[in-house]
Amino acid sequence: VLYNMSTPLMQQKKYEESLVLLDSSISISKERGYRHNLGVAYQNKAQVLLDLNRPAEAEKYILEGIQLSKDYNEGNLLTAFYNTAYQYYEMTGDYKKALSFFIMSTALKDSLVNQEIVKVAEVEKKYEQEMKEKAITLLNKEKEFEEYRSKTIRTVGTILVVALVIVIFVLYQRYRLKQRSNQELESMNALIGQKNKDITDSINYAS
Repeated sequence: VLYNMSTPLMQQKKYEESLVLLDSSISISKERGYRHNLGVAYQNKAQVLLDLNRPAEAEKYILEGIQLSKDYNEGNLLTAFYNTAYQYYEMTGDYKKALSFFIMSTALKDSLVNQEIVKVAEVEKKYEQEMKEKAITLLNKEKEFEEYRSKTIRTVGTILVVALVIVIFVLYQRYRLKQRSNQELESMNALIGQKNKDITDSINYAS
């Protein structure tokens, strides 16, 4: 937190005040084992000392910061230290080393950018794969639903057809039974009528 508080002071060129905060941050980070915070505080302090034209004091923090960044694989922080080292060696007149650190800073920065591009591409690929799998799963579910729906419709249709056939058969049987009953009733009525006629004729003949 203290190294973050020092940044506005550095921007306002209140270097001595920022050094006080950075020294406190370095002390606390060492005590608590905050390696990343320690590296950032080293880098900021080295930059402040260069801005104050005190390169000899800055060298210690630059070299320790570079080693710390390498030990704990802090790529972005190492890039910042390489850039600060470039400024340091340029300021001290060692242009060969200045050029070397400038090249390393640029190369590492490009490498980190490429790594980020690869990570983004991997995330995008993974996202597309997940979306593809979800789409396939959804299509399969829709297909299963359609198959179930079609099967249900066929089953219900079959039941309705069978039920209709049964109803028609029952109605037809009732119709035939009724017709037969009517025919039998007509035959009985005709027979009764004939007997009544015979009886009437017999009575008339006897008279």
